[in-house]
Amino acid sequence: MGRYLGGLAREVDVEGERRLEARPLRRGQARGEAESTLRSLAHDASIIAHERAHVSLYLLGFPADGGIRLALHEACADYFGSVYTGSPVIGRYSVGALSRDLSVLRRQPEHRSGDPYDHSLIFSGALYDCRQALGAGFDAVVLHAAKLRFGSGRDYESALEAIVSAASGLGRGSWEAEIRRHFARHGIGAEENTTPVIEVALKLKAEDNFDRREVTGSTIRIPADAEAF
Repeated sequence: MGRYLGGLAREVDVEGERRLEARPLRRGQARGEAESTLRSLAHDASIIAHERAHVSLYLLGFPADGGIRLALHEACADYFGSVYTGSPVIGRYSVGALSRDLSVLRRQPEHRSGDPYDHSLIFSGALYDCRQALGAGFDAVVLHAAKLRFGSGRDYESALEAIVSAASGLGRGSWEAEIRRHFARHGIGAEENTTPVIEVALKLKAEDNFDRREVTGSTIRIPADAEAF
């Protein structure tokens, strides 16, 4: 008997020793293909790092208690597995064709499924892209966001806001636009509008007993590339 640690492995007791064993196949997976590629997970650095990341997330107070929180747990575990090996592929050695590649673009809603292990790749892909752009300092942002329990943990959008907040709290507020840009590429949140604008202050004139006074009104924001009218 054993307990599941994540999407690819479970911890089992074999003659008094604790070992990692491949997770059973899910419906729709090619059994022959999988069996021909499975190797010991204990020899796959990306899987070991993935499972250790699950433990770290629990210690930070972020549970994998189903739904979107389970998906976020899987996404972060994949992310840190990738960080450890320097490769976007999780499980290449042990599960071959069933490995998970964070560099492959997945978006919501197109790739959103009912299986949190599958659609977690949407979020882990966004995390991976951010690290490629921002460097190793982004690792601390992800851990801090986990400590914040990814906001409400209700959806990927609230998790994104927790990451932005974590970056700001670590003195990386200047990263916000870059973070949002990469997440928007995966269909999470909306990229900030960076179109230059011209601000024109409206000044209204009013006369009261021949006393001309200037009243400042609203501000119109006109895109710099807008056509003349």
